[in-house]
Amino acid sequence: MQVMQAVSLSEYTSELSVLYAVDWLIGMFRTSVNIWGDACACVIVDAWEKKYLKKQGLRSASVSNCIFDGLKT
Repeated sequence: MQVMQAVSLSEYTSELSVLYAVDWLIGMFRTSVNIWGDACACVIVDAWEKKYLKKQGLRSASVSNCIFDGLKT
């Protein structure tokens, strides 16, 4: 706001506050969509990996399998 006053644009401070509020809301929505897309990609890659490993007759080397194998021994 001080910058706007320094360049004689202080009459636009109310519009700027509305812009900040709308930009924050849009930013939160954009972040949610990004996280949702990443989660969907993880599910798809996991399904492809399981399908590929089953076709090859191999076992998945996921972190959970490594942990459970360590507990069994």
